[in-house]
Amino acid sequence: MSNSTPARPDAPDLRIGGLRLWIDGRHNSEVADYWDGNWVEVFAEYLSPHSRVAAAGPIIHLSEISTLHTSCEKLARLEVQEAGLYCMEPNLKIELWAVPGGKVIGKVRITPDHKSEMHDFGFALEEGELAAVLAACARVLEKYPVRNRISAEE
Repeated sequence: MSNSTPARPDAPDLRIGGLRLWIDGRHNSEVADYWDGNWVEVFAEYLSPHSRVAAAGPIIHLSEISTLHTSCEKLARLEVQEAGLYCMEPNLKIELWAVPGGKVIGKVRITPDHKSEMHDFGFALEEGELAAVLAACARVLEKYPVRNRISAEE
């Protein structure tokens, strides 16, 4: 993505490290089924001191935001060592790990074109940032609830 793309004027829906994620609505707003009705249009951008990478489109399923929320809750309670946003589409992936001293480190993989490039960024979360991620996920899921949730056995 070109660096000439203008910055978005509105606040992102989710921030993790240098990642900013805006959710622009459901991809298929009229569809109520679980698989097709839960894709959201997003604009994701990672900014570092030397790089800017963005990806956009229906690249996140709301079930993935739900999983991120649940896994971050467990990470905050120290019930697990890892949490993340593991997208079905190859454009975005977020991994978070608990490390000694009560700290959380992470990695974002983002690409506008998974066939020709891949960008990985590492970061550490500051105190309170995990709580902000949890709150952001909860707001997203309140605004865009997962439709017709299916059981894990299906």
